[in-house]
Parts: sequence; C-alpha cells; structure tokens
Amino acid sequence: MNNNQTVPLKQSIVTHLLKVTFTIYFLVTLTVTLIHMGVEYYHTKKDVMKELAILQKTFAPGLEDAIWTLDLERLDSILNGMLEHPVIIGVKAIDEEDKGLFGAAGTFMGADGQYIQRDTEGDYEPLDTHQNIFASLFWHGFDLSHINDRHRRIRLGRVIIYSSNSVVLGKVKLGYFFLIVNAIIKTIALWVLFLWVGRLYLGQPLSRFISAIKQINWKNMAEYRIQVNSSGENEIQMLEDAFNTMITKLHLTMNEFKRAEEEVHALNEQLEQRVIERTAKLTEANSRLKIEESRAKKLLTMNQMLKEPISELVRYALESSVQHSDSEMGFIVFFDSNETIDRVHVWSRTDGYIDCEIHSQLVFPNIHSQEFQDTVENRSNRIDNDVQDIMYTSIKSGNAIPVVRQLIVPLIQESSLILIAGVANKTEDYTYYDAYQLTLLMQGLVTIMQKKYADECILEINKDLEEKTRELKASLALIKKTQNQLVESEKMASLGELVAGVAHEINTPIGLAVTESSFMEYKTTELLKKYKAGSMKRSDLEKYISTVSEASVGILKNLNRAANLIQNFKQVAVDQSNEQKRQINVNQYLHEILVSLRPKYKRTGHKISINCPKDIDIVTYPGAFYQVISNLIMNSLIHAFENIEKGEMIFNVSIQTPNILIDYRDNGKGIEQKILTKVFDPFFTTKRGKGGTGLGLHIVYNLVVQNLKGKITCNSEPDKGCQFLITVPMSL
Repeated sequence: MNNNQTVPLKQSIVTHLLKVTFTIYFLVTLTVTLIHMGVEYYHTKKDVMKELAILQKTFAPGLEDAIWTLDLERLDSILNGMLEHPVIIGVKAIDEEDKGLFGAAGTFMGADGQYIQRDTEGDYEPLDTHQNIFASLFWHGFDLSHINDRHRRIRLGRVIIYSSNSVVLGKVKLGYFFLIVNAIIKTIALWVLFLWVGRLYLGQPLSRFISAIKQINWKNMAEYRIQVNSSGENEIQMLEDAFNTMITKLHLTMNEFKRAEEEVHALNEQLEQRVIERTAKLTEANSRLKIEESRAKKLLTMNQMLKEPISELVRYALESSVQHSDSEMGFIVFFDSNETIDRVHVWSRTDGYIDCEIHSQLVFPNIHSQEFQDTVENRSNRIDNDVQDIMYTSIKSGNAIPVVRQLIVPLIQESSLILIAGVANKTEDYTYYDAYQLTLLMQGLVTIMQKKYADECILEINKDLEEKTRELKASLALIKKTQNQLVESEKMASLGELVAGVAHEINTPIGLAVTESSFMEYKTTELLKKYKAGSMKRSDLEKYISTVSEASVGILKNLNRAANLIQNFKQVAVDQSNEQKRQINVNQYLHEILVSLRPKYKRTGHKISINCPKDIDIVTYPGAFYQVISNLIMNSLIHAFENIEKGEMIFNVSIQTPNILIDYRDNGKGIEQKILTKVFDPFFTTKRGKGGTGLGLHIVYNLVVQNLKGKITCNSEPDKGCQFLITVPMSL
C-alpha cells in the first residue's frame, strides 16, 4: 500500500469547502453587480430625461414660431433636425386640444398608445407593440404658446420628445462590460489563490496525518507517536495531540481488558446463582401472565354480553373478580351522578349473586364503616389484611362467616366516583397487584356498560333520524315545488314590470303628440271662424300653415319615437314569454334590453356602458338571455348602489371561440367574502323584509347553467365593486 497516497483534487475537502464558499461569494457578487448595473441604468436614464428637458429651451422658440405662422414645412424641418440629437428617437407636435397632429418625426406614440414610425417619405406606419423592454419609449412633453400683440398668452399645442431604453442601454453597456469582466477576473483569481492556500495548509497536512495513521499496528502502539510537522498551534496540531493521547489510552485499555478477562472467570462462578434467582422471577412473571390472560378472557366474555341485561353483566363481572383474586366473596357499590349510593351487588361462593337493597342492616359490605367512608372520601385503594368485627351472614346456611382480609378499590371517571368494588377472604394477603387487577376488571365493566348504554341511545337516535329523514324528504319536495312556483312568479313579475315600463316610456311621446294635435285643432277652429266671418287675411293663412307644419313635424317625430319603442318592447316581450331559440345580435339585443329597463334607472345618476363588437351573433334562448341581463342590472341597482347616487355598470363582451364571454361589473359597495359563496343560493338575500326574495341571482345561475349551457362566476371585494363572468356557447 502506498502510504503517501493523496486524495484526488475533485474529492478533496478543500475543493468541497471552496465550492460552498465560492457559491456564496458568486451569489453575493452577482447580486451586488446587478444592483450596481440597475443603479447605473437608473441614473443614466435620469440624465437622459434631464437632457430632453434642456432641449426644450433650444427648440421651443422655433417650434412656436412655425406653428403660429402655420409654416408646416419649417415645422417638419425642425422636427427632423431634432432627430439628429443622439438621445432623441422621435418627436411629435399636437394641437391645443391634444387631438390633432401638426407634425411628427421618427418613432412616437399615438393617442391609443400604439407605436408609430414616420418613414423618409412622410408615411406613418404602426410598429409591433410586442417589443422587448429596451425598445420601450419614455418622453418629455412641454406646452407651446405665443404672446400676441395684446400681450396675451395663447396656447398653441404641445410637443412631446421621445427617447427609448435602447438609448440608455447604449450609454451604459460599455460600463456594464468592464464591470462584468472585473467581477469574473476577481472570482477566478480568488478561486486559484484559495485553492492553493487550502491545499498547502489543509490538504497536505491531512494527507501526512492519514499516512501516519496507516503505519500504526498493535505491536508498536506503546511507543509509536504521530508527527505531522504542521506549523504553529492550529487544528492539525491539536488533532495530532488528541490522536496520540487516544493511542496511549487505547494501550492502557488493552491492559485493562486483560485484567477484565481474568475477572470474567470469577464472575462465571456467580452466574449459576443468578440463573436460579432469574428462574424464580420468570416463574412469577409467568404466573402473572396467566392472570393477565385470565382477566383478558373475562373482559372479552363481558364484551360479548352487550345484549344481556345489566344485572347479568354485573353478576358475571363480580363473580369473575372474586374468582380471579382467589377470594371467597365480593361486592360492587354503584353511585349516581350526585355520588350517592344507587345499588349494591354481592357475590359469594356459598350464596352466589345477590342484588341488595340499601338499608342500615347491610353488614357486608358495611357502607357505614370507617374503612368504607375513608375510601369514598380519599378515593384511594384500601388493603386490610387484618379485619376486625365484620361478618358475612350466609343466606342459604345462616352461618356467620368472619371477614379476615379485604381489598377495596374506587373507580373514578372525570373526577366523579362511579363505583367502589371489593373482595374478601383470600387465603393469602392482598397486594397492590391484586388491587391493580380488580381495578382493570372494574374499568372494563364500566366501559362495557357505557358502550351498552351508547348502543341503546344510538338505536333510539337512528329511529328518530329515520323519522326526521322522512319528514325532511317531504319538506324538501315541498320546498322544490314552492321554489319552482316562486321562480315562475319572478319571471311573470319581470314580464309585468316590462309591460309597465312600456306604458310609462310610451306615454311621453304619445302625450306630446296628443298635445300637438289638440293645438292644431284649436288653430284650425280659430281659422275656420275667421273664414266664415270673412275676416281671414293672407297673413292669418300663412301663420296657420307655418304653425300646422311645425306641429305636424312634432307629431310625426313623437309617433316615430313611440313606434320604435313599441317595436323594441314587442321583441323583448315576445322573447321573454317564448322558449324558442333564435339568432340574435348581442350588441343590438343588449341595447334593446337597456331600452326596456330605462324606466328603472333613467331618474337616477347611474350609467350603463356596453363595449361589444357589432358583429357578434349567437343562437340562443333570447328570453333566458334577457332575464340574465336584466336581473344583473336590477341586482346592481337594488344592492350595489344602495346609498350611492352615481354608479357605473359596464358590459364587456368578447369572443372566446366557441363561446362568448360577458364581463359585467359595477363600482358599487361590493360583497363581503363570508357571503360571496352564497350569492347564487336560493332565497338568500340581504334585503329580507324589504322586498327581497333571494331568487334574482339564483335564477341567473340556473338560466346560465341549465338553459344557456354556460358558466357563471362572481368576484368581489368590499368597497371595490362586483364582477360577474358569464361564458355561454355561440350556438346551442
């Protein structure tokens, strides 16, 4: 074996140590470098913004003059000249209302946020908005104004100078390069230096230490010592000293081992005596094991007597306790919840089982004795192997049997005294082990009695539960029937409100038409009187014709308005009462629904907006669709905008093939999280007693899921409004 063998570099502890150290160093260096680069980028971008602000002073006078004189050719020349500055990549000049464009050059941002490029021929082309972050724009804007002859400042428009993150990147990339190269060079240099130092001061001493250990054997242990020759008092030197000390102790231990071997021979002589003692203990343990097995069998038998009467169970437990302890007699005294004696049970080998009445003549057990009372008060086991003045009178023979030894144990559950059990007249003295066995038997008896009582209670509860289940099923059927009736009533009430809205909305144009007609009749009657009297003038006829013409226009306008309203209401009403599906234009139908609901909100400050492409057509059930939309709007009006004068409701409709998504939201008071999961439950309402039925959103959910075969979800937070997302197929 080569004693000078060294560990490969990859497996060296120095290498592993350096890996951990330089991993942490690399992460710290990377973090600091990234922070440095971010700060450098931020300050450079800030400098570019300052430079854009400074350029305002340079170009503002020329731009103001060009716009004031409407010299657009000069304006384009100035704008294109601004692009020569290295930090400017685009510029635009807009009018005083920020809508019209005087001119632009380079890359700039349109009113809708779209990037636009003006080429050399003067054409504007939109650019792809999905650019990387370094191509995004930032800008500096300033107003242009002109002071006229009256020394009044007139705002001409606004100029916005654009730059981009790529400009900033170009300014800092050289610094980034040197910063990264510097970090890499330092990391490599430190790695080589630390590796060399680690091998010199740790790896090589450890290799010498290992080689020295391999030369140790049992023969040279007494005089052999390891010498690593490391410099100074360091850990290697301390390890060398500790190992040499261990060799010395190991040598002394071997000598002790030889002396111990001699002592083993002496101990063998004492082994036989110990074997005899252990055999006796094993015999005793085996006897106790048989007792434990007997007790387990008796408990198992009691557990199988659950269907037997309580008295039979107590009789068996008492008989088992007497026989198990090799006694002649025993008793069990049960206590009620007030810890007053309830029943006394006695069993003896001469008379068998006796269920005793409580009276003062009871001698065994003597419940009035000081021993029994001490057990009740102290609640502790009592062993008396020298009993005086207690007699048991046999019922069969009439003989008085003296009680010479007795064992009494109480059973406590949850601080309450359950029972006191006792056995008497064992041929040997009672021990604490006998008390332990009797306690276990009584615990088993009480557990089985409680289980029996629990089973009886469960049977009774099951009977009650079956009866309640039958009643609940009947009630559930009645609730479902009532719910269907209420849903149908809600739909009819909605149709009634629609009809009332028709009457109210049409009343205004019809009333105006009637007023105009009455006025025409009056003017006609007045002119007819003048005609018959021969006093009609040409001016009177011209005035009459002008008046009738104006009134006719008013009548026609109001009647056309009424006709349009009737047409819209007619289609919505037919859809609501008809279960047939048909093709509808979503944008048009939403506006028709708003017309039918206008009486509900036109006298409020609330606003409803519809953002829906005009070319979305779907095949669906219009009546169900109307009910969903109207219930959502009414839910917002009733609940969301309570105590809110000006609210906003928005419908955003988009296509998600093969479905359409209706995103309805309001800016009302929102819904608390604890009731958000209940909003679609039937009969759940926060307006109980104030006209709320709790069926509005439940009907919406059923119509969307069952009729329209779609999905609906609700999102909300208090004071942040409410959102309903509805997805329905484009064709059913």
